Amino acid sequence: MKKLLVLVIGFMLIGANLFAADGDLIVNSGKVGIGTPTPSYPLTVKSAAVGGHIVGLDSGGTLLYLLGDLYGGNDGLLSLYDNSGSNDVRLAADNNSWIMNNFGIGTSSPGANFEIMGTGVNAFRIRTYGYSNYWDIFNNAYGDNSFVYMNNGGVVAKVLTTGAWQQLSDSDLKENITPLENPIEKIKAINGIKFTWKDPEISTDEQVGVLAQEVEQVLPQAVSTNDEGNKMISYASLIPLLIEAVKEQQKTIETLQAELAAIKR
Repeated sequence: MKKLLVLVIGFMLIGANLFAADGDLIVNSGKVGIGTPTPSYPLTVKSAAVGGHIVGLDSGGTLLYLLGDLYGGNDGLLSLYDNSGSNDVRLAADNNSWIMNNFGIGTSSPGANFEIMGTGVNAFRIRTYGYSNYWDIFNNAYGDNSFVYMNNGGVVAKVLTTGAWQQLSDSDLKENITPLENPIEKIKAINGIKFTWKDPEISTDEQVGVLAQEVEQVLPQAVSTNDEGNKMISYASLIPLLIEAVKEQQKTIETLQAELAAIKR
């Protein structure tokens, strides 16, 4: 099929495509290929050196490819280099990605390797894939300047500027409330110990604490098991047990004091 070729001062018209004297190229239909006679997209740039697409744009301007996989194939790869030739930024679809400098979200001058600057409850959100629950973390600048943790929009914990940790504990949110039984007997079953970790990467310093297996026997609510099968303990959960143990012990002391006072009379 013959194409109409019209040469006019300042531009060349081939079919519906315009080639201007100032270097502009306007393609109204069809596809443009650079480095390939068979472009896959309205704009396709290929290079045999990288084994695939360098750039691929669809009709809406959406970037489909940016650099083909250097090891073959067409998996997306974006690499940015500094003046010395160092690959400072790499974003790969099927391999490791990295940013070698400070990275900021909501700030153009991050002061750490990764800094997020935001306001309100969505400053930083963590969500596990496949679950509806999420954690929001932000600075409560409108109240006590605490660091706030929210679960599904409700505050569950705060870290105050003093370093104090506050957890949700409202009586209106609780049910099936019963006192801890035999607190002193439970305390007697738990030994306070000194120890060092077998793994020096955890710490090489001498530590103090308790054994999770002992606690689990008398207060299982304070103990959980991680994915590796190791026991973990919530030391804060021991506080209610200590409170009740002191109260029970105080009753015993007061009873003995009353009996001693009666003997002295």
